[in-house]
Amino acid sequence: MAKTWQEIRELMVKEYREISVDCPKEIIKIFKYDIIDSKAGSFNTALTNQVFLAGEIRYLGSYAANRTVAVADLSGDKEVSLESLKAIYKIFIPMSAEFSAYCGLQRVWYWDKEVQSVFDQITTKEDFKSLVSAYANIVSAYNGWILFYFPWNLGDARKQRSREDIKEMAELAGII
Repeated sequence: MAKTWQEIRELMVKEYREISVDCPKEIIKIFKYDIIDSKAGSFNTALTNQVFLAGEIRYLGSYAANRTVAVADLSGDKEVSLESLKAIYKIFIPMSAEFSAYCGLQRVWYWDKEVQSVFDQITTKEDFKSLVSAYANIVSAYNGWILFYFPWNLGDARKQRSREDIKEMAELAGII
Protein backbone atom coordinates (compact mmCIF):
# COMPACT_ATOMS: atom_id res chain seq x y z
CA MET A 1 0.00 0.00 0.00
CA ALA A 2 1.34 3.41 -0.95
CA LYS A 3 2.29 5.78 1.84
CA THR A 4 0.87 9.24 2.30
CA TRP A 5 3.12 12.27 2.28
CA GLN A 6 2.39 12.70 5.98
CA GLU A 7 3.57 9.16 6.72
CA ILE A 8 6.77 9.72 4.76
CA ARG A 9 7.34 13.00 6.55
CA GLU A 10 6.85 11.35 9.95
CA LEU A 11 9.26 8.54 9.04
CA MET A 12 11.86 11.14 8.03
CA VAL A 13 11.31 13.08 11.27
CA LYS A 14 11.77 9.82 13.22
CA GLU A 15 14.98 9.00 11.37
CA TYR A 16 16.25 12.55 11.81
CA ARG A 17 15.76 12.27 15.57
CA GLU A 18 17.70 8.99 15.58
CA ILE A 19 20.61 10.19 13.46
CA SER A 20 20.86 13.44 15.37
CA VAL A 21 22.04 11.36 18.32
CA ASP A 22 23.63 8.29 16.70
CA CYS A 23 25.73 8.40 13.57
CA PRO A 24 24.20 6.53 10.62
CA LYS A 25 25.92 3.20 9.92
CA GLU A 26 26.53 4.26 6.30
CA ILE A 27 28.68 7.15 7.51
CA ILE A 28 30.62 4.87 9.87
CA LYS A 29 31.28 2.38 7.05
CA ILE A 30 32.48 5.00 4.60
CA PHE A 31 34.23 7.57 6.76
CA LYS A 32 35.54 5.53 9.69
CA TYR A 33 36.29 2.18 8.05
CA ASP A 34 36.73 3.13 4.35
CA ILE A 35 34.17 0.56 3.16
CA ILE A 36 32.56 1.43 -0.19
CA ASP A 37 30.04 -1.24 -1.18
CA SER A 38 29.79 -0.05 -4.79
CA LYS A 39 33.59 -0.23 -5.15
CA ALA A 40 33.46 3.28 -6.60
CA GLY A 41 36.55 5.38 -6.09
CA SER A 42 39.65 6.29 -8.01
CA PHE A 43 42.72 4.12 -7.58
CA ASN A 44 40.90 1.78 -5.19
CA THR A 45 40.69 4.41 -2.45
CA ALA A 46 37.82 5.50 -0.25
CA LEU A 47 39.11 9.07 -0.16
CA THR A 48 37.63 10.10 -3.50
CA ASN A 49 34.18 8.94 -2.39
CA GLN A 50 34.62 10.71 0.92
CA VAL A 51 35.57 13.97 -0.78
CA PHE A 52 32.70 13.72 -3.26
CA LEU A 53 30.21 12.83 -0.53
CA ALA A 54 31.33 15.69 1.66
CA GLY A 55 30.64 18.06 -1.23
CA GLU A 56 27.37 16.51 -2.41
CA ILE A 57 25.85 16.25 1.06
CA ARG A 58 26.90 19.79 1.95
CA TYR A 59 25.32 20.98 -1.28
CA LEU A 60 22.10 19.02 -0.70
CA GLY A 61 21.67 20.07 2.92
CA SER A 62 23.02 23.59 2.92
CA TYR A 63 21.89 24.71 -0.48
CA ALA A 64 19.56 22.60 -2.59
CA ALA A 65 16.99 21.32 -0.10
CA ASN A 66 17.01 24.25 2.31
CA ARG A 67 17.02 26.83 -0.49
CA THR A 68 14.09 25.06 -2.16
CA VAL A 69 12.17 25.48 1.10
CA ALA A 70 13.28 29.14 1.26
CA VAL A 71 11.94 29.75 -2.25
CA ALA A 72 8.57 28.43 -1.05
CA ASP A 73 8.51 31.30 1.45
CA LEU A 74 8.77 33.99 -1.23
CA SER A 75 5.64 36.09 -1.51
CA GLY A 76 4.19 39.00 -3.41
CA ASP A 77 5.72 39.67 -6.82
CA LYS A 78 8.37 37.02 -6.17
CA GLU A 79 5.95 34.26 -5.17
CA VAL A 80 6.63 30.87 -6.78
CA SER A 81 3.85 28.40 -7.61
CA LEU A 82 3.64 24.96 -6.05
CA GLU A 83 4.24 23.30 -9.43
CA SER A 84 7.36 25.42 -9.90
CA LEU A 85 8.59 24.41 -6.44
CA LYS A 86 8.21 20.75 -7.34
CA ALA A 87 10.12 21.39 -10.57
CA ILE A 88 12.87 23.24 -8.67
CA TYR A 89 13.22 20.27 -6.32
CA LYS A 90 13.49 17.87 -9.26
CA ILE A 91 16.14 20.04 -10.90
CA PHE A 92 18.38 20.45 -7.86
CA ILE A 93 18.02 17.34 -5.68
CA PRO A 94 17.77 13.96 -7.46
CA MET A 95 21.07 13.87 -9.35
CA SER A 96 23.12 14.64 -6.24
CA ALA A 97 21.04 12.23 -4.16
CA GLU A 98 21.59 9.44 -6.69
CA PHE A 99 25.31 10.16 -6.93
CA SER A 100 25.49 10.06 -3.13
CA ALA A 101 23.98 6.58 -3.26
CA TYR A 102 26.56 5.48 -5.81
CA CYS A 103 29.27 6.70 -3.43
CA GLY A 104 27.69 4.80 -0.55
CA LEU A 105 24.94 6.87 1.09
CA GLN A 106 21.86 4.93 0.03
CA ARG A 107 19.48 6.58 2.52
CA VAL A 108 19.90 10.02 0.98
CA TRP A 109 18.66 8.75 -2.36
CA TYR A 110 16.02 6.53 -0.74
CA TRP A 111 14.42 9.53 0.97
CA ASP A 112 14.64 11.65 -2.19
CA LYS A 113 12.70 8.98 -4.09
CA GLU A 114 10.16 8.76 -1.26
CA VAL A 115 9.68 12.54 -1.30
CA GLN A 116 9.15 12.59 -5.05
CA SER A 117 6.80 9.60 -4.91
CA VAL A 118 4.21 11.68 -3.03
CA PHE A 119 4.51 14.96 -4.91
CA ASP A 120 1.12 14.29 -6.51
CA GLN A 121 -0.41 14.34 -2.99
CA ILE A 122 1.05 17.74 -2.14
CA THR A 123 -1.53 20.45 -2.76
CA THR A 124 -0.23 23.39 -0.72
CA LYS A 125 3.09 25.14 -0.32
CA GLU A 126 2.89 24.59 3.43
CA ASP A 127 2.70 20.82 2.87
CA PHE A 128 5.58 21.03 0.38
CA LYS A 129 7.71 22.95 2.89
CA SER A 130 6.87 20.47 5.64
CA LEU A 131 7.88 17.48 3.53
CA VAL A 132 11.04 18.96 1.99
CA SER A 133 12.15 20.44 5.32
CA ALA A 134 12.11 16.95 6.81
CA TYR A 135 14.36 15.76 3.96
CA ALA A 136 16.64 18.77 4.39
CA ASN A 137 17.00 17.99 8.10
CA ILE A 138 18.11 14.42 7.39
CA VAL A 139 20.68 15.55 4.85
CA SER A 140 21.94 18.28 7.17
CA ALA A 141 22.40 15.71 9.94
CA TYR A 142 24.38 13.55 7.53
CA ASN A 143 26.53 16.58 6.75
CA GLY A 144 27.33 17.07 10.42
CA TRP A 145 28.40 13.45 10.84
CA ILE A 146 30.51 13.58 7.68
CA LEU A 147 32.32 16.64 9.00
CA PHE A 148 32.94 14.79 12.27
CA TYR A 149 34.31 11.59 10.67
CA PHE A 150 36.03 13.05 7.61
CA PRO A 151 39.73 12.02 7.53
CA TRP A 152 41.05 15.53 8.16
CA ASN A 153 44.41 14.12 9.20
CA LEU A 154 45.17 13.42 5.53
CA GLY A 155 45.66 17.15 5.15
CA ASP A 156 48.91 16.82 7.08
CA ALA A 157 50.51 15.51 3.88
CA ARG A 158 49.37 18.56 1.89
CA LYS A 159 50.35 21.59 3.96
CA GLN A 160 50.25 25.05 2.41
CA ARG A 161 53.62 26.57 1.59
CA SER A 162 54.71 29.99 2.79
CA ARG A 163 56.68 32.50 0.71
CA GLU A 164 59.70 31.62 2.82
CA ASP A 165 59.26 27.92 2.00
CA ILE A 166 59.00 28.65 -1.71
CA LYS A 167 62.07 30.90 -1.62
CA GLU A 168 64.05 28.20 0.18
CA MET A 169 62.91 25.54 -2.32
CA ALA A 170 63.91 27.79 -5.23
CA GLU A 171 67.32 28.36 -3.66
CA LEU A 172 67.81 24.63 -3.04
CA ALA A 173 66.79 23.86 -6.61
CA GLY A 174 69.30 26.40 -7.89
CA ILE A 175 66.63 28.57 -9.47
CA ILE A 176 67.64 31.71 -7.55
